[in-house]
Amino acid sequence: MRRGLTLAETLLSFGIFITTVIFVFQMLPASILATRQAEVRIEAQQIMNNILESYRLRNFDSLQPGSQSLAPVQGQLGVTFRPSVVITRLQDADPDRALELQVQVDWVFRSRDCRLKGGTALWRVQR
Repeated sequence: MRRGLTLAETLLSFGIFITTVIFVFQMLPASILATRQAEVRIEAQQIMNNILESYRLRNFDSLQPGSQSLAPVQGQLGVTFRPSVVITRLQDADPDRALELQVQVDWVFRSRDCRLKGGTALWRVQR
């Protein structure tokens, strides 16, 4: 009995190996792009959370209904984020005690406009 691989077996195994390598390398750019897109979205989420928290810390009497565009923020990955804030009266609540804060962060990623929105209610608290 002879041991070893025939030429057909060798070619078949080499073909399977090459097909697997090509498949893996085709998936690599898509996974890198998805990772970068997720990193940019996380950065936008952090900017939005920082803005929400800064407004929560402000004196309630200093907050006035209206909209305001904030200064652009340059991200670590080279993306420029454009945050804006809208303060409105909270529906079905005493306007002297409650406001609604909405934050929107816009940016462009790979020639696509992206947007993240978030908000919270702000209440006057007696101390």
